[in-house]
Amino acid sequence: MFHRGQAEALLRLRKVARDAMKSLAIFQPQLTGSVLNGTADSHSCITLVLFAETTEEVILRLLELKIPWREEASMLRYGNGSTQRRPRLSFVAGETAIELLVLTPGERRNPPLDPADGRPLKGASLSRLDQLMAGD
Repeated sequence: MFHRGQAEALLRLRKVARDAMKSLAIFQPQLTGSVLNGTADSHSCITLVLFAETTEEVILRLLELKIPWREEASMLRYGNGSTQRRPRLSFVAGETAIELLVLTPGERRNPPLDPADGRPLKGASLSRLDQLMAGD
């Protein structure tokens, strides 16, 4: 059973995620991780997967939005056994950390594996997030 504070924190994080997803809609964002699966708390990071031909496209959008970011990389495993380095952009919205994992459009059909369970990474679109929030 959820504690009231955790449920409130989850709803707040989902609202922040929703705003970020709207601002980055051109990249067909997918919410993943603890904010999607409902285990997030007030200190959790929002993780969005974006699909873009180049990282520069995402960076240009962040510049347009006047969002300062930090670029790092993540090593991701795939179902075929390969490991690939993918860009990860992070920033803070208010007091909430947001990470953007940038994948190529082709990776929509062949997503990396979720490090938590080893299955293909699942994500929720903006419309799916709206449905989840309506049920909260």
